[in-house]
Amino acid sequence: MAGSGIDVKMHFSAPVFQSEMQGLAGHREHIIERVRELRVEDPGIARSNLRGWHSGLKLHMDGNEHVAWLFRNIKRFTMACIRNFLCNQDPGKLEMMTSWANINSMGSWNMPHMHLPADWSGVFYLEVNDEIFQEKGDGDLILIDPMPAGSMFRRTGTVNLRPRTGLVVLFPGYQMHMVAPHFGETERISVAFNYKLRPHA
Repeated sequence: MAGSGIDVKMHFSAPVFQSEMQGLAGHREHIIERVRELRVEDPGIARSNLRGWHSGLKLHMDGNEHVAWLFRNIKRFTMACIRNFLCNQDPGKLEMMTSWANINSMGSWNMPHMHLPADWSGVFYLEVNDEIFQEKGDGDLILIDPMPAGSMFRRTGTVNLRPRTGLVVLFPGYQMHMVAPHFGETERISVAFNYKLRPHA
């Protein structure tokens, strides 16, 4: 599961949570194998992705036990973050809306977009060659200020988050973001997800 060491920062008045996925070692290679099998089985869909492969939107419903393990832990992490944000108030029922895998090869990137009507969105980095991808900005998750004020107000218009294997990131669904072009020779694999909060029945 996601560790208790959750880091949260406010970017453009929006909370952005990050943590390392604990217990991943026994599952990671199996999940990577399953994602690559899905790419062979399905040409994928086009969303914000340019050149990269984007799976269908129901990865969380895949029957693979290791994929199921991942989504159980993503849900625990997400609930812990939301409770933190709400000062331990009951957030209601957390419902997965969509989830998918991304495989970005050399030259792949994602255009600026947001994930509304999702309440919370996130990404988990399954495969990042941390030893090779040292070029500044390669494949960064870039958060974009919805109301840029300009440098005269000492407020940056973007914030770059550096991907690394095992990192999970959560942010509000309205947060505009993009993925910088990936120039590494090996593929970068991530899993994205969207949650909706529903009131208890």
